[in-house]
Amino acid sequence: MIAAVFQSYILKVYNRIRDIKMPLVPTLKELKHNVMQMDEAELETNYKMSFDIVMNLSGAILPAIYLILFFWSFITQEVELTGILVATSIHLYIMIKSFKMTREYYK
Repeated sequence: MIAAVFQSYILKVYNRIRDIKMPLVPTLKELKHNVMQMDEAELETNYKMSFDIVMNLSGAILPAIYLILFFWSFITQEVELTGILVATSIHLYIMIKSFKMTREYYK
């Protein structure tokens, strides 16, 4: 409940700053349209931040989740299959998207 109120407030501030009308729950098309309205410096900052997030996920956070799941499985003597599948699918998604990006760049 508190998160929804906070998100609503942040979105109102964002709409006021950018002078746009973004709904509370935007669709993917609306998000893409919003990103494409940014100027060059904002886009570059957004790209750098996205790159940092992906690198942190694939380099530190997901391996830490694997280790936590391994130790949790070792302690409880039960395999946490759902957690492993979710972490693996996120990792595979990042790797596939990185491969597609590299292939498009060198095309």
